[in-house]
Amino acid sequence: MFPLTLRRRWRDLLSGFWLIPGLVFLLGLALAFLCLALDRYIAYPGPISSVLDNPDAVRSVLGTVSGVLISITALIFSITLVMLQLISSQFTPRAIRGLFSDRVNQVTTGALVGIFAYCQIILFNIRNETPAHPAFVPFLGVCVAAFLLFVGLGLLLLFISHSVYAVQIANIAARITWQTLQTLQKRPYPDILAEQDLTADGERLVQQWSAEAPAFPLYARRAGYVQTVSVRDLRKVVLQHHLRLFLRAYPGRFVTTQTIIAEVWGLPSHASPLIEKQIHSCLSIANERDLWQDAGFGVRQLTDITLRALSAAINDPTTAVLCIDYLRVLLEYLVRDQAIAPLYSTYSGVLVVECRSFEEYAQMLIQIGRYASTDARVVNRLLHTLECVAEIASVEQQRALRFLHTLAQTIAAPALAQAATDFDRALIEEQLERTLQKMAE
Repeated sequence: MFPLTLRRRWRDLLSGFWLIPGLVFLLGLALAFLCLALDRYIAYPGPISSVLDNPDAVRSVLGTVSGVLISITALIFSITLVMLQLISSQFTPRAIRGLFSDRVNQVTTGALVGIFAYCQIILFNIRNETPAHPAFVPFLGVCVAAFLLFVGLGLLLLFISHSVYAVQIANIAARITWQTLQTLQKRPYPDILAEQDLTADGERLVQQWSAEAPAFPLYARRAGYVQTVSVRDLRKVVLQHHLRLFLRAYPGRFVTTQTIIAEVWGLPSHASPLIEKQIHSCLSIANERDLWQDAGFGVRQLTDITLRALSAAINDPTTAVLCIDYLRVLLEYLVRDQAIAPLYSTYSGVLVVECRSFEEYAQMLIQIGRYASTDARVVNRLLHTLECVAEIASVEQQRALRFLHTLAQTIAAPALAQAATDFDRALIEEQLERTLQKMAE
């Protein structure tokens, strides 16, 4: 049970500003001590020895290098704070985590702080000549410090160039879409990807179990969002104690202490507390959502950016259209995935897990359509998205096609009623007709 918590902690460390910047910082410290050790054992020739006879000049050079580096570091932190404010106010605060997990930002910050610490260690070890000790100027350490100064300047240019790229909405939307597709490809959970007995008959099994005996409800121990579920560990618990379990909590769902996260059949009364603890350890609940198993969080981020772009404060329909295009990528993948269903059964029919259905993903478009009802261009792009998704759906997916049909009419109705001109109304009617015709084919 422990690996689930360990994996979540490890992901948090990788996506934060602690682990990777800290490792790069420690690398700078190690380099400083290595250069000092080499300087104590290297016998330099005469021309270099003359340079080493002036410790005060070397201190002045290293002090200047340290000042430049700390100024660059302060500039980078200032740029980062501006980027955080821009992304939070213009797009969505839920996209900030992607900025923290960016490897260029992490390595640049850690490298600059590490170079500054390197210079300070070299500076502290410079010693003037005294009656008891000879002068010591680490020539290799000073040369490496001068080289690292240019490395720091190069990192500043890289960071500025990368920051300009990272805050562009097209790149933010593409990154969110790519991460969400990675999550969807693990369907429905990454640790059952290779299972062969994953079927969509979970609803029938739950009805059968409920008819045979009452279930024991299992409540969440804290309020928050379900981040990860280890189905492999749940299987071990179910098979070990000969249980049948229906997991109602899926990644991305908000639960409270009054929320039933699982229903268990065959739970022995004498071992109930122990088994409950084991089941709880298979789920991780946190204060926020993430994209590891929660593809709905990516769809939510793109939807939020679209809604922010349509607000009166931002008023950027082009950004809204761009995000709708990327939402189309996700919906096309979902509707093409024949296996998606609300309830799955796995492991020889003793474990049923609940998953987010296609309808839950697609209904995000209704919220966008409500805010875009006065903009014919955005409404037409929404209807065109539904048309493209319906074109990919197979004939057997009648449930999805019916839902897409309802979505198209729901989005078009207020837009037709609030059309500013007859031309806008004609455009919407034409696109709606094409969309409904595609769904009827």
